[in-house]
Amino acid sequence: FSTLPVNDIIDRLKSDGIPAALSMSAGTFVCNHIFYAMQHHCLGRGIQSGFIHVPLMEVQASEFPGLPTMPLDQMIKAVRVLITELQQQ
Repeated sequence: FSTLPVNDIIDRLKSDGIPAALSMSAGTFVCNHIFYAMQHHCLGRGIQSGFIHVPLMEVQASEFPGLPTMPLDQMIKAVRVLITELQQQ
């Protein structure tokens, strides 16, 4: 499992008007591989770690119909909020 304060991060994103949700899956093969390799590397080192998915950009909607999208400026804001929240931990 992620060692990031995921519920705090989600609450902070939502309070800033950014849609966010907890997922119990890092995604498909490559995402899972990266997440589990990172977790293994960080184990016992006192390093918080996790995997954060961002949605597709709106311009990608036609290429991937039905998948969630978000404006790029909102994703950038979300990453900044995330970093700020982690710095305050």
